[in-house]
Amino acid sequence: MPYQEANLYDDRAIKEITPLQLACWVGHLDLVQYLVEELNQSLKDELYSLGSCLHLASYKGHVEVVRYILSKPEGLDLINYDLVSWGNETPLRFACRLDSNLETVKLLIANGADVTLRDNTGLQRNALDVAIASGAHQICEYLLQYINTLSVLENEKLLHLF
Repeated sequence: MPYQEANLYDDRAIKEITPLQLACWVGHLDLVQYLVEELNQSLKDELYSLGSCLHLASYKGHVEVVRYILSKPEGLDLINYDLVSWGNETPLRFACRLDSNLETVKLLIANGADVTLRDNTGLQRNALDVAIASGAHQICEYLLQYINTLSVLENEKLLHLF
């Protein structure tokens, strides 16, 4: 099922979805905050086939919900969490599918998302591969600039060693 539109209406998903997960999916920040802060709902609960709250909000590009989740320690724990049921998908690879998710991609990377992690679908796709396959040109451009910057920084570190 990787690289296809997620099916929130799958029978198993409907039976398992929590109000918090649904609020993350639709981008309802006030409700997410209420459920986490007032009702102590966990951001780590995983929804069958769609992942954690961070996966859900990242997939849909809800940048303010993603920002809120990442402001919580348990949210940061999810930044490179592999979703096994989707070929080890991460929130970043989910977000890289649509150019409209560019701000979400930037936010995830700024908070430590690893652009080099690959899935286990047999294609071994990283974030850039997913963006290319999805036709997300702005995200491709951003990732290429980011990767180039990393390469320059790594080369400078190596030069300082000699």
